[in-house]
Amino acid sequence: MDYKSWTEIHRGRRHVVLEGVDPDGTHRIAKTVTNPYPTAADVNAIVREHGVLESLAHIGGVARVARLERRGEAPVLVLERAGHGPLSAEIDGPLSVDRFLQIAVPLAETLAGVHDEGVIHRDITPANIIIDSRPVLIDFGLATRLVGLRSKPLPVGRMVGNLAYVAPEQTGRVGIGVDTRADLYSLGLVFYEMLSGRRAFDSQDPATLVHSQIARLPPPLGGVPEYLVRLVDALIAKEPLDRYQSAWALHADLAAIADAHGSASEPKLAGRSQQPGRLLVPQHVHGHEHIVGALAGAIEAAAHGRGGAALLLEGPPGSGKTTIVARTRSAVVGAGGLFARGRFAAGDPDMPYHGVRRALNEVIDGLTTLPDAEQDAWRARFAERLGGFRRPVFWLLPRLAAFFGENRPRRPAESDPTAARNRVFSGVLAMLEALASEGPFVLALDDFHRADESSIALCEYLAERVGSLPIVLIASGAPGPAFGEFAREWKRIAVSPIGREDIEKLCAEVLGTVPERVESLAGHVFDRSGGNPLFAIEYIRMLHREGHLVAAPHG
Repeated sequence: MDYKSWTEIHRGRRHVVLEGVDPDGTHRIAKTVTNPYPTAADVNAIVREHGVLESLAHIGGVARVARLERRGEAPVLVLERAGHGPLSAEIDGPLSVDRFLQIAVPLAETLAGVHDEGVIHRDITPANIIIDSRPVLIDFGLATRLVGLRSKPLPVGRMVGNLAYVAPEQTGRVGIGVDTRADLYSLGLVFYEMLSGRRAFDSQDPATLVHSQIARLPPPLGGVPEYLVRLVDALIAKEPLDRYQSAWALHADLAAIADAHGSASEPKLAGRSQQPGRLLVPQHVHGHEHIVGALAGAIEAAAHGRGGAALLLEGPPGSGKTTIVARTRSAVVGAGGLFARGRFAAGDPDMPYHGVRRALNEVIDGLTTLPDAEQDAWRARFAERLGGFRRPVFWLLPRLAAFFGENRPRRPAESDPTAARNRVFSGVLAMLEALASEGPFVLALDDFHRADESSIALCEYLAERVGSLPIVLIASGAPGPAFGEFAREWKRIAVSPIGREDIEKLCAEVLGTVPERVESLAGHVFDRSGGNPLFAIEYIRMLHREGHLVAAPHG
């Protein structure tokens, strides 16, 4: 098939969308890659989107696939043409309540069907909703599948979706996993725009948009019924637990509003109290709130010039160390700082500092997504701090060398291994100081019981020097020899099993209900898990998977 005569209607950084007519006269939409020499990732992205759409073919209001083919090396996803234009073209002012409901009710039903298939769209915007006899949800290029309860927080700087519509957890800055409730937040911002005629957060500055999604509320909606204001406010709550818990619950309330609209009766909205009908990703730390508070306190002290800290979280696998550390991201971002996280894996290459490299590479990758002027400012900060330590640090972190447009230098000569190691240590400290120049910097290292000797020595070196700097080191892992070697500079914090009441809260959150309704189940889960949060979640998953734990459909 030759697409040269087709009209380009959208071009992004990675994909281009065309509109044209098949030989049989049928109007189609085609999506392909912009790269004339597509990489495996380019090809896989189109193929993955095709697979997602095929799995949703039975759901009304989802873009329909016509075929998947190749044009040379490039994959081409051909779709049925739907409607006459995007919702964004219709919003040139506030929509009437009647028109809003005509679109919102079937759109919520479509999203509920998508979520029932375990798919999270992650890019719901007015531009990705096509107006037809019923609205059609398009562009599943960022869609992902939610598998069980293991959704992980996104790395800092790895934002997914359009910044004007992403949920706080999609920014990679708040340390909580992304599940279907992120789509509900995005849909809430779309609803806000439909009812107000303006974006909730209208800025061209990426940093301002990220801060708005995490910490700000949009101007209050005016000129619409109070029950719609409450519905939108619930959708755009910053905490996932404060939102609607499922699209079916939202659809039920929208349908009740549509039934009551135009009459004198007030619609009865019960959707927010409905159970979600599926297992939810737990977002809260239960039983370890005091440890989260201690870490947040250390970050606050660093942010206010009272010096840094070196904290050691010690506990068995599954005790909650990873979740505890993840919750510190929001405190770091709120203080205007940066958070880097790496881990030491059992299968790591025989290379020193591997976990530290992972953490710092995450930050460097995030910096590369910033506007050019901000990248230049970070280069200047690094250059000023690194000075004569630039070569050993560029050898340790080739991505930092690439950030400066340079190649990785050769490994520094080691005629004196101790001096060479000290230069690496001094260079890493200088880099951390640069990263902490605009706010506190947190370096978190997981599974430290697997750390190599060089990493242990480096962290000892850093711990002895962060006391006067806005830098917080957090090492976590299971008890082992590496922890036994740690010196007095580190504050040890034991992460112990949680109690039965906390297991009740965990069960209630996963099931989307209140603790009082899960007392019996929680006692059973507590006995089987021994108070280990991960074991408790995995046991609940097993009960659900084997049919012993069944939630009511649609809440």
